[in-house]
Amino acid sequence: MSKKGSELRSVNVAVVGLSGLDRDQAFFGVGKSCLCNRFVRPLADEYITEHSSVFSTSDFGGRVLNNDQFLYWGHSTKTAEDGSEFLIHVIEQTEFIDDATLMPLSRGGQLTPYPKRCAISKLSSPEKLMYISRDQVALQNDYEQIDLPGGKVAIDGFLVVYDAEATQSKRLEEQQERLLSSILTYVQKSKKPFVLVATKCDDTQLNLLQEVHRFAQSKKLNVPIVETSAHENVNVDLAFLMLAQLIERGKARSKVIPFTEAQRTQRELLEKAVQDFQRLIDRAVTDFRVIWKNTKKLIENEREFQTHRDLCGSEACKRLFNKHIRKLRKEFEERKLNGYLSRLPSALDELMPSASSMDLCHWNWQNCQKAIRNHKEFEKWMIVLPEETAWNESDHLLSDDPRVPFDILSLPRAEQVFQNHAAKLKAEEKRLRMMNEFRKLLELTPEIRPGTSWLEAAVLLQNEESFQYLNDTDKTKIFDTYRRDITEKAKADFQELLFESAGLFSKLEPNTRPSISQEDMRIIKEALREDDRYKQLDKLDSDREIGLINHIALLYSPTRCLSGAERCRDRLMQEIVATTTYR
Repeated sequence: MSKKGSELRSVNVAVVGLSGLDRDQAFFGVGKSCLCNRFVRPLADEYITEHSSVFSTSDFGGRVLNNDQFLYWGHSTKTAEDGSEFLIHVIEQTEFIDDATLMPLSRGGQLTPYPKRCAISKLSSPEKLMYISRDQVALQNDYEQIDLPGGKVAIDGFLVVYDAEATQSKRLEEQQERLLSSILTYVQKSKKPFVLVATKCDDTQLNLLQEVHRFAQSKKLNVPIVETSAHENVNVDLAFLMLAQLIERGKARSKVIPFTEAQRTQRELLEKAVQDFQRLIDRAVTDFRVIWKNTKKLIENEREFQTHRDLCGSEACKRLFNKHIRKLRKEFEERKLNGYLSRLPSALDELMPSASSMDLCHWNWQNCQKAIRNHKEFEKWMIVLPEETAWNESDHLLSDDPRVPFDILSLPRAEQVFQNHAAKLKAEEKRLRMMNEFRKLLELTPEIRPGTSWLEAAVLLQNEESFQYLNDTDKTKIFDTYRRDITEKAKADFQELLFESAGLFSKLEPNTRPSISQEDMRIIKEALREDDRYKQLDKLDSDREIGLINHIALLYSPTRCLSGAERCRDRLMQEIVATTTYR
């Protein structure tokens, strides 16, 4: 019993409920051991999900079981909502089964029926050890050894366990309620406080939880009903603390929290712990080549690690680390693959540069791979890894060598790069063909003459395939080139026309400066007007006028050169010849 005053209050609690075998020799497991385990050892690494009741006779005689049908789980110190602190010792009343006969184990003689035995308030078992796990029973010297204080215990109150999962089976529900009715009879006779605890609520539909409350009402139980889950650590401490408050004051001060609300709170706590630990791992681990052993040493003093370890367990920490490592490696591989694939177009530009090279492979990717493998520049762009070594498992992945592993060409993404390359070559081939056709179209369009503007030409050609296919840059470039060509030819032809029409300029002599009237110019133009070589420059009248004036100036010039005597190439050539002859 607890002590008054400001000292730590100590209470002894017995956990009771359906135990042993049913009529079909199947084991009952209502969650008593998991409830006790989670309360006294709440850390995830110390929580054991499976607890067997089957032992050998030698195990039964060891100091852990100590020939008793109850377990001493040790103690735990907990603080209630009102600040009161309790040291709670935990006893589990159970029924151990002989692994040879499947009959209840006993010290000898008649075994008291479980309902009566579990409600006994005074227990004695000298040298009995605290129970930790099933493995400890046979190897007790390998585990921490803590004796039952004084070898005896006086029970102050009871947690009566109702397996909420059993409500899913009518037969199990009836068996459980029959036994619980008997247990409650003896517990109530003991005059000790008790709390009804629904276990395994995480595996139970919410509407089935109502069966627990229905049972309590049918028995007219005016006691707290706490809905728990040992696996998820929901409301476990609350059940023990409420009983401790009943034992201490005769009234439970803690509020009964519905399972769904408590579960949501617990899951939010776990979610935050996972998120905080994930952020810690994200900060601390940036290289996928690190190992857990070294990382654990690096972060083991961090609050985020300790919280996640306590709530989820060391293995969960390692699993999250390994998941992060896989993510880092995948991201690294993706970056390397993207690098290889970004280099592949340039490689194909050199190794399969033209439509003709593709024709040799029938535009087939497998055939092209063979051609690439035999290309003289293959090793400049690619590397063949050792046989049966995938690109993402080789040492090449970690090197700075930018060459593309040849087996990457077998990936769908690499084939897509090839398809893009093939499409580019086909598009370029068609573009060149369209450019040639556009040039021919210009040549076959007589309305396009020297001096024709692009807008005028576009109106004439806008319905043609080559015009519609090519972009504006290609079209204007081809047009400008074509217009320059025909303009230069037209000017040369006009110059030729002027030389052929020498009679029109016969009155003009060298070293003279006759006055050419506008009438004379009109007569000359009128004489040339009907010639196509004159008409070709109709849209470049100013250029044609300059050409005509320059021709007349040429006729006026004594040297027949408009460049001047000092720059005339004919005269310079004569001087060079004369000088060479003199030498």
